[in-house]
This record gives sequence, structure tokens and C-alpha cells, in this order.
Amino acid sequence: MNSTWKSLLWKEWREQRWRFVALTGLISIPMIFLLGRIAYPAMFRTYFNLVPALIACYVLIAGTLIGMTVSGGENSHNTMRFLQAIPTPAWHKGLTKLIAGWIAALVPIVVMWGVLMATIVWLVDRKTLTHTEDPELFYWILVGLFSGILGLASYLLWIVAGGVNRSDEVRAAAIGFLTCISAWMLFALLMYSADKHSPMWEEILWYLIAALPGGPGIMVGQIAANNSELEWPLVVAVGALSHGAILATYLKRFANVPVTPKRAVGLEFGLSLWKSKNSEPMRFQWLAIAWKQFRETGPLAAMTVAGILVIVPVVHYFNERNGTLADLGFMLTMVSLSAGFFVIIVTGIGLFLEDFAPGVNKFWRSRPASVHLWFVVKYMAGLAVQFVAFGMLVLLGYLLQSSAFAHYEEAIFVTTFTTYALIILYTLALASYCLLRQPIYAAVLTFAIFLGGMMSLDWLFPDPSFSKCAVTAMVLALGIPFTIAWLAVKHDWGWKAGR
Repeated sequence: MNSTWKSLLWKEWREQRWRFVALTGLISIPMIFLLGRIAYPAMFRTYFNLVPALIACYVLIAGTLIGMTVSGGENSHNTMRFLQAIPTPAWHKGLTKLIAGWIAALVPIVVMWGVLMATIVWLVDRKTLTHTEDPELFYWILVGLFSGILGLASYLLWIVAGGVNRSDEVRAAAIGFLTCISAWMLFALLMYSADKHSPMWEEILWYLIAALPGGPGIMVGQIAANNSELEWPLVVAVGALSHGAILATYLKRFANVPVTPKRAVGLEFGLSLWKSKNSEPMRFQWLAIAWKQFRETGPLAAMTVAGILVIVPVVHYFNERNGTLADLGFMLTMVSLSAGFFVIIVTGIGLFLEDFAPGVNKFWRSRPASVHLWFVVKYMAGLAVQFVAFGMLVLLGYLLQSSAFAHYEEAIFVTTFTTYALIILYTLALASYCLLRQPIYAAVLTFAIFLGGMMSLDWLFPDPSFSKCAVTAMVLALGIPFTIAWLAVKHDWGWKAGR
């Protein structure tokens, strides 16, 4: 290599190339499904309107997965000291990693939009879709592309800035995700306060959306649709200045990990003495394992639930001034499912993340605790936290929509079915990580299997009624990954074991 920049770019390309391939394959699965439906004129508008939802999901998935590798990958793979030893400023290294992450995340979305536009042009030329010759259709395709690129770049930057220098990739993803939720929660509280006390400030605060995670993409769509009276030069200025400040903060903090100082002997003795007096060892092995898992899983779920309970009512208040409780319940259900989807995957992958580290893995297996007890208690503890957090939110949302159900029993049944699907997702994430031992590849595999399974069930069982075959398939969808995860933990299987 002729320069340090080239060496860094080569290093990042070697790290990101397979993630780029994985993300491209991930977005290809639902895209092929949509393109197959778009080809039918009667279904064109219905399925074409699903493309923005697909883009939104991809922004969250790719931004989180790539962001956690950029911010926590070096510490996770114990290569941070090596990176610090490279004779170049730290911000060079951080900027190189961020640029490589942006490319790996953005190229699949550009390719997807290009394929979509080429498919529509081909169908129009064949006169299969005569009603799509409206030039506004291609205008909105370009708006969607630009919106998706800006939204993904913004969200990834926020994830990276929030999770930088964390000890592993899962913690980086969790902290980054909580940072994004906190930013939107603070904005919601400010808007609610301004609406109640100072309407003049409410108009000014709308410009702050351009500074929030994914906000530039949202503002592009609003300005293109003429749904906003905001001045677009000021929107651009707010977005550029705010994201420039976030980028500067990330570059200043990147690789700024000092050597851990030695503990003072007196303080260490005092802490150990306090623990010996006030913290007796737990009597039961399962209780100690469960307590450890609750401390690892609980904070992320609690912060997410708190954010949902603050943001959803405020957003509902502004969007539906005369809205009903049913509308609030629907919004609460959709947001809870969307947030729970990602938090549950992070929890499933993080369940054995630290326990499978080389030293910790040997330590756990040398303890007198049974491997079966170790696996089952951790699985149930993580599952209990997610059920209490998101299961209750979904149930509350459906109960608020009680007018849409014939009886409360129907709401409980729908909640049970939805919760069961989330349990399957949690178990898939656990099984994927136990086999791959790589967080990002485990997440991509989980998304692919879950989405592929949903499309397969829709194709095999188009009738919404529950047949015996459908129930059997759902039972197997939970039993198979659970068994695989248990066997992988029991026999210490795993590709690239030890991260």
C-alpha cells in the first residue's frame, strides 16, 4: 500500500465486503416478492405502496447492524490497541470506518431502487402497466431513493456516535438505539410543551426534525409532498450543522480509549468488605443465573418501553387532535411491534454473547452448574423480560382497540398470536448466534429466516383460518431453533467460536 489511507480503506473493505453481500441478499428476499406482485396491474398500486415501508425497515436494520460494527467492532475483536498503534490520527481511522460503513449500507438500497425503476420501465414498454406512464411515478421513485439514502446515512451516524468505544457490538447497538429513541423522546416532549404553552415555538421546533436520527429523509418526503410550510434552505442548514456536530463528536471520541487505571487498594478493600457484609451469595444456582440475565437484559427493554409510552401519546396528540382511544391503541401496537422486533433480536443475540467469549466460556463450563440449567434459565429470563415489556404493551394496544373486536377474548387471542411470533423471532436470533458466533451475521440470518418463513406461510396457507398443518408449522418454527440452540450450547458448536 502506498499510503496509510489506502491501507485503512483496504482493511475496512475486507471487513465490510461480506456484510455488504449479506445486506444485499437480505433486501433481495422481500424485493423479489414485491416485484413479482407489481407485475400484475390489479395489484400494482397496493404492492408499490409497500416499498416505502420496506425501505424504512431496511434503514433500521442496515443502520443498526453496520453501525454496531463501526462503533464496537474493534473492541469486540480485541483489535483496538492495534488500531491505535497505526501511525495516523485517530479521526482518519474513524472516518475511514464510517465511510466504509456508509458504502456497505447504502449501495444495496441504490441497487434496489435501480432494479425497481428498470422493472417499471420494462413493464410500461410492454404495455403491461399502461396506467403507470404518469411522470410523477418516476419522480416519487427518485424522491424515495433520496429520502432513503439521507435517512439511512443520518440514522447510521447517530448509531455510531451513540455506541462508539463500547466493549462489544451488541452493547454498541443497544446504546446507539437508545440514543436515537432518547432524541425522539426529547423532541416529542418539547413539541408537547410548546403546543401547550408557546405555539410560536412549535413552528420553530419542526425544523429540529432535520437534526434527529433519520430526520433528513423524513423532511425530504415532507418537502417533496408540499406537506410542510418550512423553508427548505433553513431545513438543510439545520440538518447539515447538526449532523456535522455529531460527526465531529464521533471522530473526537473514536479510539479514545485510555488504559484502565489500577484500582486503589483501600477502595478495593472497602468495596469487598461492604459486599461481604451486605451481599450474601445466592442459595440457588438458577437464581444467580437469572439475576445476572435480568441485569443484562432489563435496562434496554425498560428504556425502550419508557420511550414508547412517552413518544406514542405525544405523536398521537399532534396527528389526531380528535382521535379516539382506538386510534391510540393502533399506534401503540404498531410502534411496540416495530421497536420490539429489533430489541428482541438484540436480546436474543446478546443472550450468550459474553458467555461464549473464550475465557468466560471455559469458566462457565468449569462451574458445577449444569449446562442445561445454564441454558434454560438464561433463555427463560430473557424471554420473561421481553414478554413483560412488549407483550403487555401489545395487549394494552389491542385492548384500547376493543371497539374493533367483537369481544375482549379476541384481543387476547390476537395478542397471544403476536407474542408467539416474537418468541419465535427471539429463539431464531439465539440459535443463529449460537451457531455463527458473529452478531451481525446472526442478525442477518435471523431476518432472512423470519421474513422467508412468513412469506412461505402466506404462500402455503393463504386461508387465515388455523388448520392443523399451520399450527404444526408454527410449533416446529419454535421447536427447531430452540433445539438447535440447546445443542449448540451443550456441545459448544459454533462457526468462528470465540468471536
